[in-house]
Amino acid sequence: MESQRPHKRHRASRLYADEEVSPAIEPGGHLQQPSADAEKAQGPGVQLDEEPDGNFSVGSDTQIALQLLRSQFPRSAKASVPLLLRSQVYSLLHDHTAADRDLDSLRLSNKIRVFKLPSTIDDYAYTFTADYSGCITALLQGPAHQVPMQHPDGDDKESGLSAGPPVQPESMKQALAWFHKGVVFKCREIQLPHADLLRLLSSQSKKEAAEVTHAHVQALLSTGLLARSSSGGFNFAIPNAGGVIKAVTGARKELLGFFKRRRYPEVPLAALH
Repeated sequence: MESQRPHKRHRASRLYADEEVSPAIEPGGHLQQPSADAEKAQGPGVQLDEEPDGNFSVGSDTQIALQLLRSQFPRSAKASVPLLLRSQVYSLLHDHTAADRDLDSLRLSNKIRVFKLPSTIDDYAYTFTADYSGCITALLQGPAHQVPMQHPDGDDKESGLSAGPPVQPESMKQALAWFHKGVVFKCREIQLPHADLLRLLSSQSKKEAAEVTHAHVQALLSTGLLARSSSGGFNFAIPNAGGVIKAVTGARKELLGFFKRRRYPEVPLAALH
């Protein structure tokens, strides 16, 4: 019925404006309140957009779905930020075309980041830019010896940068700071060409009369904020997300195998819990 569709914005607005509850979408399209444990697990959450009159805007159904998925991201996951899969967003919204349009708008306004997952060709995940920024800030504020480091893997022929000495803590901190200020808030794409990375890092290093070296690029790779792409550039990445991606891939295989073992390609929902 039309009244059950999740596009009833007035009901979402009423619940979302209340500071004591957050929106959640049931399979039938109704909104419900998440449990207290779910809210506590992710803390205060991403702030809503403030309008000129001092009120807060609710945003689209897609934004509400992302907030819900963020609140339900398991605390036990070791990923540095909540990882929200596109397939999860699609499962909450009927109109996937509208969802794609909203997601791209949020990406262009730098409210969310989009990441290409290595699990399949057409597998993507999202995280709020505020969460991604907080992850980098935590690395910057933490002890230098706790930031993962590895030795540069030789000369970078594409950029002309020499390998130089192993990554030092000061180079690690510089790379994180330059990446945070010069790249995250200026590049909204999934991939980043090598030349563009060097240009954006240099825009910040010049302010400190410093030079971008191969060690700075390698520092970003070793922290997991970047990953090399097959095109020769870099993909934006989420530190410590490997465990989550592996778990999702394993769960999908298990579900597919479960369906294949049944006579008919269907199963009661209760059997999956």
